[in-house]
Amino acid sequence: MNNHLLLWVGALLIMLLSGCATTKYQAINVDGFESAKPSLSELDIWQINAKLGVRTATDAQSIRMLWQQQGEEYQLRLNGPLGFGTAFVVGDSDQAEIQKGGQLITASPQQLAMQLTGIPLPITALSWWVKGLISPNHSAATDIQRAQTGQLENFQQAGWQISILSYSQTGPYWTPKKIAGRQGELSFKLVISDWQFSNNRAAE
Repeated sequence: MNNHLLLWVGALLIMLLSGCATTKYQAINVDGFESAKPSLSELDIWQINAKLGVRTATDAQSIRMLWQQQGEEYQLRLNGPLGFGTAFVVGDSDQAEIQKGGQLITASPQQLAMQLTGIPLPITALSWWVKGLISPNHSAATDIQRAQTGQLENFQQAGWQISILSYSQTGPYWTPKKIAGRQGELSFKLVISDWQFSNNRAAE
């Protein structure tokens, strides 16, 4: 009787171990498994090509933008009527800098955005908004509205009223294509023409 019990327990252990091995294999081999793909909040290495329109009470301009993000660090290449042609900006959540001729300008991201565009764009918050997400690093968002699909449409955060006007599909992800923001007489509109994710296969 004891021998039969030992054989039964041994067979059960083999089945359980086989099941665990299969589960582990599926978790690391994400190809073809929709549930195993990283969430957008986990994707922190990406690049977008976009057109940024900014408007103040007295001025309006349009700027072409290449934005590369890696974790909290970013590089921006801006082309447009900035007063000095192409601008290259590097920074993180605390500090940004731009090389202007022989002069190096260093400031907070919002201060530098104000110097370049005339509006205090919250770059660190925008790095989440462009993925259709509320920034976890700023004050809690209010007046949140979502579509029936769950996609973010309207909210207020960091002093801005944000509207995500349309989405487009990039691989398995739906990401914002057009974002508008307003703060009093200041406004911006970001139209994204191309998304690339460097740490997953969404762009393939």
